[in-house]
Amino acid sequence: MTIWPAQIFGMGDKLGSLETGKLANDVVTTGDILEARTDTKYLFIDGRPVPLDTRHTELYTQFKDRP
Repeated sequence: MTIWPAQIFGMGDKLGSLETGKLANDVVTTGDILEARTDTKYLFIDGRPVPLDTRHTELYTQFKDRP
């Protein structure tokens, strides 16, 4: 949500921009977030980093060099 809609809904003090004390969810990618080839590098929910490892990525790493 951007600052203007947050202010319209009366939530400008909690949402709408990246500032200390506000709720923040942010995604850092290598390109357009809607493109299938884009990799997600970092994910922050409520200002805290979220690990991107899943069972699928763990199994891929474990078995990728298997003959």
